[in-house]
Parts: sequence; structure tokens; C-alpha cells
Amino acid sequence: MRQSPQVEVFRGHWEECLKHLDTRITVKAPRGLPGAAQARKPLADFCGVKIPSVTRWFSGAILPNGTELIKLLCYLDLMGYKVIELERMQPGRRGFAELIGFGLLSIEQAAELIGYANTATLYQVLHGRQNSDEEKDQKMWDIWKEKSRELELRKAEARKQNGSESLPVVDQGAEKSSPVLATSGRISRHTAAIIVAVGLQSLLEEDLFEDFSENDCAELRQTAYKLLGLLMKFSGLGSWLATLPGKGGG
Repeated sequence: MRQSPQVEVFRGHWEECLKHLDTRITVKAPRGLPGAAQARKPLADFCGVKIPSVTRWFSGAILPNGTELIKLLCYLDLMGYKVIELERMQPGRRGFAELIGFGLLSIEQAAELIGYANTATLYQVLHGRQNSDEEKDQKMWDIWKEKSRELELRKAEARKQNGSESLPVVDQGAEKSSPVLATSGRISRHTAAIIVAVGLQSLLEEDLFEDFSENDCAELRQTAYKLLGLLMKFSGLGSWLATLPGKGGG
């Protein structure tokens, strides 16, 4: 099995590694503060998605699949994570998946080269949910070896742009607690409310609702009264803040 040239940051299944990465990014750029969205941009750019999608991945609201998941696995490996799903892949399949993850092959090109009629079958094979015959496995190996030099160059370029050393080191226990609490100590309920409000503002500014489905809208309508109550509380909070002495206050 090939070894990553980087120091191992964390080992786990991809969902666990993603959660750990979220903690590292949040420690560097807490949600709701300036720069929070920008700190998530490298992952979004690598995976070919928008920043709100990454925000939803981190929150667990949605999870990546298909090409996005392959790219995410490659990004985590790039950032020093030992992703169990990658480690368990046969070398040829892993190398072939990396050709997709680093943009040397589209999933459509990859499926056609191997001889799959649709991309869904290739996804199943790469993720270990479906077997492949020896001939197709050999094709994956051959194509990976043929493009291995180009792949290593692409990886080296990606490492320069997404250096893991730019993120703080976080132990495994730290991800179970709030980064705000970890860095600031115990905070009051009042301060916590302000942090939540600022975080909500940040999410809304990231076009959180731009791709709402019909099901999402139906669920939103069912909780509309709670949202209206929350808006009233925030309105009251804003009015109170406006009365505080200091810049912009009375």
C-alpha cells in the first residue's frame, strides 16, 4: 500500500475525518466571524461545489456522493488524513479513483474507458459495494500506471495550494466540544445567544436556501411558527443591543 508523504493527522472513516477537518477549520476561523466562509473555500474549490454545500456537509444536513465523495476522499488524504475507505481499496482501484478525484478523468470518461455502461456501476465498484471482474480491474491498474506521473504532479500542485500545515492540530477529543468553548473558556448564555445569532447571519449570507427542494419547503412551512417566534426574539435582541452605550448606542 502506498504511503502518504505527509504526517498522519487523523485516522478514521471518511465521515469521522470530515468532522475532524471541520473542527480544525472552525478553530482557525470560527463560524459567524469574518473569514469563516473563506476558510472553507479550498475544500469547496477542490470538490467543485459551492461553500454552502461544504457547510451542509460539515453540519451533516447533506452528505457528498458520487464524484463529490471521491474528490472529498482525495482531499482528506491530501490534508494528511488516513481515510479507511481509501486504505481498504485495491491499489489499482484507488489509483484510478484518484485520477477522477484530481480531475485527470471525468467520471463519464472513466466509466467508458473501463467498459461500464453507466457511471453508477463504477461508483459502486470504487466504493466497494459491487465486485468487478479481473479484466476491468486490470484496466484500472493500467490506466492509473499510464497516468501516474501526471497524477503525482497534480497532487504536488494541490499540496501547495491546500497545505495541511495551515490548519491547527486538534486532538481527537477536542472535536467533541465546541471550538468556541475550547478557545474562550466558559461563556454566558447571553454571549452564546449572540454567537448563535451571528452564525445564523453568516449561514444566510452564504445563500443557504438557494437550492431548496419542494420537500425542504414543505418542512419549512411546518415549522414556520417557530421561525417567526425566533425572528421576534432576535428583533428584541437587536433593539436591546441598540440601546447599549458606545459606538452606535445611546
